[in-house]
Amino acid sequence: MGNKMKVINRDQLKYIAAFFMFIGHFFTFTIKELHFLGLPSVLVNMVLWFMYIAPPIFMFFISEGFVYTRDRKKYIIRLLIVGVVTQFAFVLGNAGAMDWYMFSHSGNVILTLLISLLILMIYESKLNVFLRAILALALIGFTYLWKMEWGVVAPLVVFSFYAFRNKPVWRFVIYDLIMVGYTVISMGMNVPFLLVVQIPIIMVTFFYNGKKGRFPRFSRNFFYIFYPAHMLFIFLIKVLFKA
Repeated sequence: MGNKMKVINRDQLKYIAAFFMFIGHFFTFTIKELHFLGLPSVLVNMVLWFMYIAPPIFMFFISEGFVYTRDRKKYIIRLLIVGVVTQFAFVLGNAGAMDWYMFSHSGNVILTLLISLLILMIYESKLNVFLRAILALALIGFTYLWKMEWGVVAPLVVFSFYAFRNKPVWRFVIYDLIMVGYTVISMGMNVPFLLVVQIPIIMVTFFYNGKKGRFPRFSRNFFYIFYPAHMLFIFLIKVLFKA
């Protein structure tokens, strides 16, 4: 019965995440220009909440990629290149113009995921335990100081996904503890947020079958391009419909 539930492959999960991320970002960053397209506020709020389905899914696949990639160094280099390119698109999509202060004081989520990956590399390295802990904490602290998207949270979630990859119950529990802690510290006990972030961990735990999609190479390239591309699209909308 359990195996019959596992009907979603890797690429399908990523496409689901990309869809909700795009819709959420579109409404979030074009509110001044498009005024939520005149849609009812209840519907808009639902769309904005469901945007939070996406980040945990991408965090999960960073941990999966670390396990299954053939070349971890190339994986890091790809994320670094995409993260740097995305930083420009991230600022343009957010600010509607090239804001160099924002560029240097706020990092996009791809860079946060890159740091999460580096922490896994450190964890698996042959450095002594004390040095590994210091380096990992320093990187986590950097995501906080630079005000990176999902700073602190992403590294902790990615690490927990990796450390408990063969213990789904513990993975579920640790994930929820991190999300509750994040919610309480950053926004109070936000019940809608906590309910929405249950969706990705449920999908990963009960419905993900561990298989690739039909076109893995295409999908990989698509997801590397998607984040900067959709932020550039949002920037174009902001320019065309500038209030």
